[in-house]
Amino acid sequence: MIASPYLFILIIISTVVGIKLFERRSKLRFFEFVPSVVIIYFAMMAIGNARVFDPALIKSFGTLKSYILPAMIFLMLTGSDIRGIYRIKTKLLVSFFVASASIMAAFVLMWAVMGGVFEQGAHKAFGALSGSWIGGTANMIAVAGATGLEGELMGYCLITDSVCYAAWFAFLLFLTPHKDRFNAWAKAEAVNSAPPQDKHHVYTKATDIYAIGSAIVVALAVVSLSTLLPIFSFVTSSFWSVVLATLLGIAASFTPLSRSVLAEKTGFWLLYFLIALIAVSSAFDDFSQAWLFVLAGFFVIATHALILTIYAKLFRIDLFTIGVASLANIGGVASAPLLAASFSKNLVSVGVIMSMLGYIIGTFCGLVVTYVLGMI
Repeated sequence: MIASPYLFILIIISTVVGIKLFERRSKLRFFEFVPSVVIIYFAMMAIGNARVFDPALIKSFGTLKSYILPAMIFLMLTGSDIRGIYRIKTKLLVSFFVASASIMAAFVLMWAVMGGVFEQGAHKAFGALSGSWIGGTANMIAVAGATGLEGELMGYCLITDSVCYAAWFAFLLFLTPHKDRFNAWAKAEAVNSAPPQDKHHVYTKATDIYAIGSAIVVALAVVSLSTLLPIFSFVTSSFWSVVLATLLGIAASFTPLSRSVLAEKTGFWLLYFLIALIAVSSAFDDFSQAWLFVLAGFFVIATHALILTIYAKLFRIDLFTIGVASLANIGGVASAPLLAASFSKNLVSVGVIMSMLGYIIGTFCGLVVTYVLGMI
């Protein structure tokens, strides 16, 4: 049994880097449907359950997670194109928020119908999943960190995310060739132009240094400050840490730090490392309920699709707009631009901007859903 912290970190880093390098070099389509974060999670979970590491050693790294989380959130939001959001058409912006609201409503409806069949605390898993389906994996981890979600429920959350997302992405791509028929049914006019892009960014290596340094300062500051803020019921010190880091990351996106090239990349590596730390301390004694979570996920997707279809018909919204708005929420920046490109390569930036907006609001929306589900 390994008790050395240095060897512990080395094994985790080697596992994460190895999986990411294999994903990049193999170019297998498998990773289009099963994200590498899922592979990392279950690989580290298997290592943890094999009792390779001393449990006391794993527990000692719990404090480190509380600092990595706000640093990750800050770095990933620093590069958000807030100004780009102002440039996209009102119809696109409204449709994005309608898609987000429909996902939140669908989770509430699903819980009202199916909540009784899940184990205690499962509402936290669906709250984290809603954070992912409005933002991305980073939002899922942020919500999970704020609510204390770990273990089997985290595994269920990742399985549901992967299976349902892959099916929904494939379905939206299948609909693309039928856009004219859909638009005629909805009496909608197709979007044919993208927002202008601001290309006047000046990048220097010093910006990267300032961004990384700011993330370290933010992590130390918010963790310290979160212990001084009021704690009650749903609101914990982890909750405050996530909220403060999110707000500071959004604020930083309006500063020269947004020009950093390494900020978002470092944020993603911190995300992978954080997932590995969470997974290695998790246990999977029984995954027999996985199918129930996947079924609930498809219930949410179907309800979301129905609401968007009604919205499109009532307000004459074209297939591109609701499709990309939906995938910008559920799929994020990895897939929304691909769907946009299937309509027109000139519309890729719309998918990118919508996805970045999801990163900004995903954590807050996920926390709201978690709270509402917990109250039902």
